[in-house]
Amino acid sequence: KWTLPETHEDHVLESNCIFSVRKLLKRVELAAEKAAILYKRIPSVTDDDDDDEQVFPKTTAAAIVEAQADLLAAIGEPETAVNKLLTLPPELLSDVEQLFDLLEHYALYHVVRQRLIELATISKERCADLLMNHLDQFKVDTVYEQLAPSAELQLWYLRLLFFRAPEHYTNPDYKRLHARHVELSADLAHLENLPRRNSLSPDEDILANDETDANDDDSELLKFLKWSSFVPLDGALAALERQTPPLYNQMVYIL
Repeated sequence: KWTLPETHEDHVLESNCIFSVRKLLKRVELAAEKAAILYKRIPSVTDDDDDDEQVFPKTTAAAIVEAQADLLAAIGEPETAVNKLLTLPPELLSDVEQLFDLLEHYALYHVVRQRLIELATISKERCADLLMNHLDQFKVDTVYEQLAPSAELQLWYLRLLFFRAPEHYTNPDYKRLHARHVELSADLAHLENLPRRNSLSPDEDILANDETDANDDDSELLKFLKWSSFVPLDGALAALERQTPPLYNQMVYIL
C-alpha cells in the first residue's frame, strides 16, 4: 500500500499529485520492466525499427502513468486514477486488473458508461463481469446502441445477456433485440473467433452441455431460437436463408 512520507522534503508536486519520490522510483522501475516485456510481445504495437530506442520511451511513459494512478488512488482520488489509466493504449496497460478493480471498488460506473468499446478492447472478460454484475448501472438498450460500430461486439453483448442474465433478457422491452440476436448470429456464423468461455461465462463452459457435432455456433443459435418467445419467425427465416450456405438446421426447426 502507498503511504505519504513523513517529511515535507520528500514530497514533489506534479500534476496535482503529491507523491514520495523514493517509492515512485521503485514502482516505476518495476512497472517499466513489466511494460517493456509486454510491449515486446505485441508485434502490432512495435514500430518498424524494433530497437531499444523505439521500445522503451513508450513503455517508460506508460509505467509512469500507472505509478501515478497508484498514488492517486492511495491519496483518495480513484476517479482521477481511472482517467489516467484510460489514457494508455490497451496494449501498454500492464495491469488490467488495477483498472477494473478501481472501477468496481469505488463504483465509478459513470466514468466508463460512454467508453464501453474501449473497456471491451482492454478486457472482454472483465468488461463482461462489469456489465452483467451491474445491469442497473448499464442499461441494456444504451449498451447495445453504444456498441453499434461493431456488430461483433453487439453480438457478444447479446450472448452475454442470453447466457448470464436470461431472466433479465426475457423482458418484453427487449423484443427487438431478440430479432437482432438471430440476425447477428446468422450473419456472423462464419467467424471462428466468437467469444467463448473467457468473455461470456468465466466460471463455466457455456457450451459444455450442447449436443453438437461439427458446428457449435449453429447449436447455440438453435438453442436461442428454442428459448426465445420474441423472435419473429419470418424475419429469422429470412436471415438464415440468406447465408452462404443457408443455416439449414435452424431453418428446419422454424419450419
